[in-house]
Amino acid sequence: MFEIIAAERGGLRWLLDFRFRAFQANAQDLGSHHANSAVANDLRRRLSSLFSPGLLELRKITWDDSASLLERLYKLDRVHPAQSLREFRDRVGHARRVFAFFHPSMPSSPLAILQCALTKRSPTAVSSLLRPEDFENERKATHAVFYSISACEPGLRGVDLGAALIKRGTQALQAEDELPSLCTFETLSPIPGFVNWLMSDDSTSGNIQVLRPERLKKTARFVMSSWPAMNQEGVADMEIMMSHEQKEIEDAVAKYILLARTNKGTAFDKVANFHLGNGAAVQRFAWLCDDSPAGLRRALGVMVSYGYDLPSIEMRSQKYKQGVITAYGQSVKWLKEAPGDISSDDQIYEAKTDLSLSAL
Repeated sequence: MFEIIAAERGGLRWLLDFRFRAFQANAQDLGSHHANSAVANDLRRRLSSLFSPGLLELRKITWDDSASLLERLYKLDRVHPAQSLREFRDRVGHARRVFAFFHPSMPSSPLAILQCALTKRSPTAVSSLLRPEDFENERKATHAVFYSISACEPGLRGVDLGAALIKRGTQALQAEDELPSLCTFETLSPIPGFVNWLMSDDSTSGNIQVLRPERLKKTARFVMSSWPAMNQEGVADMEIMMSHEQKEIEDAVAKYILLARTNKGTAFDKVANFHLGNGAAVQRFAWLCDDSPAGLRRALGVMVSYGYDLPSIEMRSQKYKQGVITAYGQSVKWLKEAPGDISSDDQIYEAKTDLSLSAL
């Protein structure tokens, strides 16, 4: 039945809208009876096939695209939403790239969008990626930093397009003759579950015990209770308070990303699980990289960079399925009990479910 509908003109749009309406009709969304029913599972499988990444067009978005498409795209960003179309213009301008997936049968409907900044170094503040770049020549850019990826079609919920979008976006950047110096492809990602994890009274994260200092739990609870009404002065005071606990926070962040696992052996953090499952490596952590009230609420301002090395992603993805997280020495150094044999920031380590860290 679904194949017949999909073959009709406008059929794919109808299927997506139908699935979204079904989600809306069930208060528990994907955990509802509908989402677990045979019909719903069959529809998800059909949509996964119909919207297979190999069938999708990757398009580089520019300011020359239609006004209606640009307006829709800027409103769809869920990670760092632009405040206006004028602000979004900077994100498709100099030293910036926006890529989107489209289906040939739905050429005006973006399915997922990826935003990237071209820089000369790894960023230390997410705010620097959201404003125009200050260097004149894009050819000097050495780093491509993916700072936002958003799904656009609620009817495709549960259909993963993100991994393919990052991979093909990276390939598109590598193919640009105007960017001969690009050598590093990384994300700047939030750590959405860190503060909640710190506040938990349960010292077990899935199948691994990762102890959290009681003092940090108090800090996390204070941030949680304060952040809704926090102004710029309050943020500054919060940063001073956290500077006295920086080493403890760094150690806890590293344990959370590198060691804390679910009972299935996957990363406890959902964003980490997404990137590591794609074959990325934990490249580095960034202290107070997002000092907005929301950034402090999520992870005390800390963000993490996941490195995408295309020749290695398939191997790393397979290792991750076996419970192994690949990390660079620069991130491993945040552990208080870091190995003593870290020779450089680029040294590769593997973190396993038994809490062991081994250098490659």
